[in-house]
Amino acid sequence: MKKNTPLLLILVLLFAQGASYFKISGLERRLEQTTSSLWSLQDSVNTQINSIYMNVDEMLEKQASAIEQLQTTLGAPDAASLTVPVTYTILPKEVSSKTAVSLDFGDRLLPMERNGTSFSLTVEAKIFDTELDPTIVITEGDVTKTEKNDALSLYRIRDEIFPYMHIRFMGSYGGNSQGFHITGTLSADKKPVSTSLDAVTYEEALFVIKVDDTVLSEKPIDIGRLDGHEVDEEISLQDGETCTMIVVITDSLELEHHYTIASYVQGNQAQREPQFDEAAIYTKDGTLLRKPAY
Repeated sequence: MKKNTPLLLILVLLFAQGASYFKISGLERRLEQTTSSLWSLQDSVNTQINSIYMNVDEMLEKQASAIEQLQTTLGAPDAASLTVPVTYTILPKEVSSKTAVSLDFGDRLLPMERNGTSFSLTVEAKIFDTELDPTIVITEGDVTKTEKNDALSLYRIRDEIFPYMHIRFMGSYGGNSQGFHITGTLSADKKPVSTSLDAVTYEEALFVIKVDDTVLSEKPIDIGRLDGHEVDEEISLQDGETCTMIVVITDSLELEHHYTIASYVQGNQAQREPQFDEAAIYTKDGTLLRKPAY
């Protein structure tokens, strides 16, 4: 029995060590869970605090504002003038017989028409203007107040008119000594415009292949099946020639939106990747209205 005592002690120690290990592991897991819960709680508290600050700021701004209600409405765009009517409606908190309201657009001060206790003004805005950001001017006899409000601002008017469209090529393309080849499909992501009931619609689509400035082919694409449209082309090229493939979408204003999906220069080792995010926009006669940033 005495001979087995050291062995039993060793077994007991090993068992105790194993039990301690499992207990420590369990404690570590619980500590990690508690720490994670505390971080989540802290994030939640920070979010709630930020929300409270934002609500307080909004309430203070509303209390300090001289405006009770305001609204910006876009009408139907005009294809001939490429303008859109923008109607501003403002209801001041306090209105008397002497109250007059105007909008200051920087280069012009336009009076608003009174209708009871509200005031309205319609201006013709150019679709391709950068922005409209008027300042409210309220005159009460000899006293004049000015106020800015983001609800009156249109920072990219065209984004309020044209539905969002993002087109890119999904597949492979490249070249050899004979020319350029491309195989794959088009991916098209379209989102409607929510701010205007009279937004532009996309009517037709063409797949255009050009070599330098010469159009080789124009193939119609079903506008409803643009996403997933198959592309399989081989183009013979001479050294120095550039092959460009473009999806051209015509909208209800008869403007053309050009999306470059592929560009290849024969004999050039460093090929330029086309940009998909923005379209060049042209009139029907080829006048460039909007050039992409790239």
